[in-house]
Amino acid sequence: MLIEIKHNNKDKIEEYIKLNSLFIREYYLPVIKENDIPTFEIFNNIQTIANEIKEKSHRYYLINFNNEIAGALLLENGNIPCIYQIFILKKYRKQKLSYKIINELEEILKKENINQIKLSLLESKNKLAKIVDKWGFKKTETSARYIGNNIYLYENIYSL
Repeated sequence: MLIEIKHNNKDKIEEYIKLNSLFIREYYLPVIKENDIPTFEIFNNIQTIANEIKEKSHRYYLINFNNEIAGALLLENGNIPCIYQIFILKKYRKQKLSYKIINELEEILKKENINQIKLSLLESKNKLAKIVDKWGFKKTETSARYIGNNIYLYENIYSL
């Protein structure tokens, strides 16, 4: 289900970028203004993503469902890896894919002797917080993350 993108796979990175553009508009637009979107898309380019993969600071995944790309996931590596994006295209929602994805990611990390994972969620996303709770995540902290251009995102961090 999860296809890890390698730093030298330009086609998969481009596919991720297309999905990420949809994610930015759907997830952040209720919180930011339309003219703030370019601030987010600065990070949405082949070279930046390839470098983050190569440097092992982030992992990028495409979500495969029935041999079709159904979404994308961004995991920031660290002492405790943190999911910063999990995006499922509308036509694949309500099929419990996110739960399956979290379970698969847990298995991948367990094989690497990583037994904890965090998830970042905008404070304003109360509906998503209920879903995250069903996955077994518990809210552990709240923080403000500076994106640039005087934009701060207030997010809740959940741990599993």
